[in-house]
Amino acid sequence: MTDDLDAVLDRIEQQSKNVAEPERILKGPATELEFFEAVYLNESLPLGYRLKAAAERAKYTHAQLRAVAMTTMDQHSFAAALERAILRSQQPHRQRR
Repeated sequence: MTDDLDAVLDRIEQQSKNVAEPERILKGPATELEFFEAVYLNESLPLGYRLKAAAERAKYTHAQLRAVAMTTMDQHSFAAALERAILRSQQPHRQRR
């Protein structure tokens, strides 16, 4: 039993020695975008890491559509509208028909 265990451990140790060190892709300083790009283009990394890096980089390289509200309220009318909204939120919910 001990000989079998030693043989298995020796085989595992040999396999770990045969694993090559990962090559450093980025030489010197890099921006965040360059880092993400290096990760998602590195085929030796697991797909999950590469997909996450690609998604993070996409946030900064592709335009995003967002809704923006524009208003011309002054300080007093905004305060009054906010007070009305607070009062409405404190009332019991009524179903509209």
